[in-house]
Amino acid sequence: MFHVYEFDDTTRTYVPMGIERERLKLVRPFPIDIPLKRLIV
Repeated sequence: MFHVYEFDDTTRTYVPMGIERERLKLVRPFPIDIPLKRLIV
């Protein structure tokens, strides 16, 4: 499980964007797509 945060320029703080359980797929600050179940041994 990954908790995803994003920097908010207005408040200058990190705000929660979601909780990812099976796949981490983001476009900011750069494109990333990681199947999280593959990380579990």
